[in-house]
Parts: sequence; structure tokens; C-alpha cells
Amino acid sequence: MKQSIYRWRNSDWKILKEVIYDDFNAFNLIDRSLDSNYRSRENIVNFNNAFFSFAPDILQEEFNSTFDSSLFDEKQSNDMMDKISLIYENVVQKAARTVCPEGGAVRIQLFEDDKEEKWMEKVDQELPVSIIELIKRGVEPGDIAILVRTHKEGKRAVDAILDHRQKNDGEGMEEFSIMSNESLYIKNSAPVRFLVCLLRYLDNPGDKLNLAELYFEYLTIKPSLTSAENIKTITSLLRSDIVKAIFSPEEIIELSFLKKLSLSEILEGAIRVFSIGKEPVDVPYIQAFMGEVMDYTRDNPGDIVSFLNWWEEEGVKKSLTVPEGSNALQVLTIHKSKGLQFKHVFIPYAGWSFDHSGQKAPILWCDMSNKPGPFSDLPLVPVKYSSHLVDSYLNKEYFQEKLDSYIDNINLLYVAFTRAEDGLYLYGPKNKKITSSVAGLVSNSLDKTAEVSDDQLLNLSEYWGQERDQWQYGILPEVCEESKKDEVRSIELDAYSGWPGFSRMRLKYQGLEFFSEDRAEKIRKGTILHELFEHIKTKDDVNNAVELLNEQGKIRSDEKQSYLTHVTKIISNHEVSDWFSGKWEVKSEAGILLKSGKTRRPDRVMIDMNRVIVVDYKFGEVKSESHIRQMKGYINSLQQMGYENVMGYLWYVELESVDEIKLEHKN
Repeated sequence: MKQSIYRWRNSDWKILKEVIYDDFNAFNLIDRSLDSNYRSRENIVNFNNAFFSFAPDILQEEFNSTFDSSLFDEKQSNDMMDKISLIYENVVQKAARTVCPEGGAVRIQLFEDDKEEKWMEKVDQELPVSIIELIKRGVEPGDIAILVRTHKEGKRAVDAILDHRQKNDGEGMEEFSIMSNESLYIKNSAPVRFLVCLLRYLDNPGDKLNLAELYFEYLTIKPSLTSAENIKTITSLLRSDIVKAIFSPEEIIELSFLKKLSLSEILEGAIRVFSIGKEPVDVPYIQAFMGEVMDYTRDNPGDIVSFLNWWEEEGVKKSLTVPEGSNALQVLTIHKSKGLQFKHVFIPYAGWSFDHSGQKAPILWCDMSNKPGPFSDLPLVPVKYSSHLVDSYLNKEYFQEKLDSYIDNINLLYVAFTRAEDGLYLYGPKNKKITSSVAGLVSNSLDKTAEVSDDQLLNLSEYWGQERDQWQYGILPEVCEESKKDEVRSIELDAYSGWPGFSRMRLKYQGLEFFSEDRAEKIRKGTILHELFEHIKTKDDVNNAVELLNEQGKIRSDEKQSYLTHVTKIISNHEVSDWFSGKWEVKSEAGILLKSGKTRRPDRVMIDMNRVIVVDYKFGEVKSESHIRQMKGYINSLQQMGYENVMGYLWYVELESVDEIKLEHKN
């Protein structure tokens, strides 16, 4: 329960604390606390035991000071006024680590705002210095983690380290890299952004904003102009033909071919054509991106539009997996750190509030069925969380959400504090009066324990510095020579090795004209017409069918009218117009299961009373005996199903020919 921090993903700590006892009451449940800590050194365990023995009571008092118990019945009220304390009632653990169990250090430093600097600016200066101190003592960068509440704070921490490195010529920081949530996102790779822009271009060549972005990303992966010249060039090219400025004539020809291929082949071909992935730093991102493409096309439509829609909603959230054994300092959110452990943990910006505030306040879906007023007829009403709800009909919902928020945030603090093995370091604002913020709770908790006598708990108040803005327990331990893990062997690729184009060995089933652009376009047109007819039962369905294929990215916007006109003309032919009159029961691509277990699937079967017409569309320019044999098979199968009056037709659409096929009756 103390590590339940995903309520925003519908997790609910109440299941373990309350619901399970109601649902399984008949099974004589036994409570067993996990009272051994195998992760942290002794001093860190002692600190957490003391801190989380008293901090929950202080936070509970803070909540109770504003809580209106008269709104709830006695049982509910008492429950809410003890909830936080009860969750942490069995928090004390034994230090059970077997390797280097003694020692460990906890440092807490609180900063005041002044005219020159805000507290976070002071943290930005202190954080890199403390990290350098650890590295000089022999701590590996990969054993250090910076835990933050938000991605914005994570970026701030990275910027602070990089700024310090730049101002001090990299002293103490030369030989390690920093890995953050932001840096691991696949979308942040320039080659990946270029490939996504290229897909947008192939889908909509007339989008000039995308062309400008495409040109910018092209210059990013192939820098040839200064930044000022880039901006000037993009601005001027938006008024002219930017495509010719971006691509060479050879590349334009290649693109005209690539757009006829599958999604993965388009991207592999683009990587080859534009020589992407030559830099080792880009290889992991391109590999990860192509992996996501393959995973997507395995279960989804492989057209460009569908993929781009998925990418904007889900793909942009994908990130690289941190390789095991990576010796990089990690910057990650507390939520991401759950389940992980690090020798040294920094929490640099411990200033967040336990309650919701400002734009981050959630929407509460409130049950109005038993409420007075004009909204009582509505089952649920969405209301933004705010302290103003105290004076409304929704005051009970307000206090319940406030309590849940307090629990969420102290659980976050518990997760952060318990990630550390050897050292825990916290920085925050010096504001003792506000116990509803993390730093205020920390400061008050470190004082509160002085009033309590418990041999099992550390007397935290003894470890304040003279100015009472620095607190330290224990000293930095020597680097522990633990048993070495099996070495992880890794291979670093110098370049992305993708599709080599048509230089690879292949079988040739057709003459050279098979690969001609004219033939490829005819094949594409036939495929599109065939799919359109799948969705057309009557003449009134033509427009909807064209729109559907346009939405799926199979028909370009500039082709819609052409297909609409062409199909309307085709089905108006006097030989076939009756088929689209609306009087038939139409089954498109319906399977006929044979006794052998195989399936026959005619393009169109039309039924009117006891009369049946079966049609197969052909979009080529050559008639074949195999077409006739295929149609006879359809007719024979339908007759075996009990339909006596079956007529079969081969419709050669582009030849404007409708051939009736009959079975030969044996005497």
C-alpha cells in the first residue's frame, strides 16, 4: 500500500487495505508484514524507519485541521481522520542486507529564497558539486540516480549538470554520460523525425508546413548551412518549390518508387536513399523505430495514414530500453523508479505539494443522484477539483479526493526514499510552516521525533546543523567491493544496416516491364477498384466507399473525384446497373466452405428470392481459362448449397466486358 503511486492509472490501494478483507472474510486472512530490508544500508533503514513513523501522523494532523467531520457519519469520519496513520502503522523494518550492511548516509539541505536567487537556483548549483564529490570517491556514474516529480524538473536537473560541466571545463564530469527519460524518447531522434516527416510528405505532398519541417530535419541529419541560412532558406522556399530544394532528381525518382511499397519497405528504402544511420549515436533510435513499425504493421493496417495517426497518439510515447550495465547517470521520475534501486539517490526538487493545485487539479466525476439542486437529474457531473468545493454540495467529494491526494504523495516520498542503497540526498525549500508540502513535512518530521522516546527509532532532531538548514546522518561509505555480476557483453554498431535496395539477390518472375511505373500504377488502380466494390452494394454506396479508402490512406485526396466519377460510370453500364439497383441481397467476399475444409470466396453474390447471381471482378486486360474454371467452381458450390437457379458472370471491368459462364450439363 505504501508504494501505491499509480491511482491516475486506476490502481487502488484500498483493495489491499480494505476490500480484500470484505471479499475474503470467510477465508481467515493472515496479515504478515515484510519487515526485512535487503536493499539499503543500516543508516538508511534507520532513517526511513524513524521518518515514516512520524511523518504520516503530522500529515494526518494537517488534513484533520481542515476536515469537516460533520459531513460524514461517525464511522466514515473516524476512518478518514486515521487513514494516513493506519497505512504506515507497520513501517519499521530490520536491516537485513548481507553485503556491506553497515553505514550509509542521508543528507538533507533546505534553501531559503532571497532577492538574488530562488531556492531551486541554489539547488542547481549544489547538485553537480555533490555528484562530483561522489564520483571522486570512486562511485560509478551508473550507480547514481536523480529522482524528480515531473519531466520538467528532470530537464532542469540535466541542464544544471551540463551548465556546470561547461562552466568548469568538465572537471570531474568528463567521462560519463547522462541518461534521462527525455533523452530516451524515440521521437527526439533527428533521423526518426525526418522519417516521420517523409511519410507525411508521401501522404500529402502539398503540406508546406510539413515540407518546411522536413527540410529542417534534413539539414539536421545532413548539416550543410549555418542556422541563420537555414531559416532564411526555409522562409524563401515556402514561397517556391521546396521539394526540388530538399531532394535531388535521383532522390525524387527513388521516392516515386518507394511510395508504392509497404510501410516498412518505404522506411528502409528512405534510410538507404538518404544515407541515414551512419552515426553510431543514431543507430539505437532507428532500430527501435523500425522495431515499432514492424510491431505496428503486424496487427494493424499498413497504410501511411493509419500509422501516422498511431504515431501521434501512441508512438511518440515509446522510448529506448536502458541497456543492462550502462554506466550513465540516470535522471528519471519517481513513478519510473518504482521497483528499481540505486546506490546513491538524489531528490533535488522536494518542493511539491501534497494537495492538487492550479492547472494540475483533476476532474472529479461526481454522483449527483442524491444531491439537491438543478443537477440531481444527471447521473454524473464532471467538476474541476478546487478548495472552493468546500462550500458546495460536493464538499464530501472534495475531502475524499484531498485525502487520496495526500496518500498518493506521501507514498511517492516513500518510494523515492526507499530506492537508495548507500546514500540518500534531498534538497528543498526552507519552509517549516507549510506541512502540506514535502519540504515542510520533512523539516517538521525531523523536529517532531525529539519529543518521542523510542529505543527502536532514531532521534532525528539530533542531526541538524547549527543553522538548521542542513541535516546529516552517517558519513559517505566507502565503495563496497560486492561480488561482480556476470559481465554483459555488448556490441556497438557503427551504422544502421538496413534494406540494401535492389542490389540484394532476388528471383525474377517477370520481365523488366513488370517494374515499370505504368504497370505498378495499373496494379494499384485494380487493387483499389476491387476494394471499392467490396463496399458498394448499391449505387448510393459509391461516395462512402471512396471516402473510406481515402481515410485509410489508400486513395489520395486528389484522386477522390477521379475514382468517384470512374466507378459511377462503370456501374451505370446497362449490363450491370441492375446489380446495383438495391433489389438484391448482396454478399461481398463471403466465404463458401467446401467439404474438403477449403474456402471459396467469390467477389459478389446477389440473391433475389430463389435466383442467384455470382460475379467475379477482373481488372486486367487479358481473359483466361483459369477465370472460367474458377467461376464454374463458384456456380457448382452454390448449386450444392441448394440454389437451383444460379447464373455466373466474369466482369472484365476495364475491358467493359461481361461474360456469362454456364456449366456443361452431362446427358
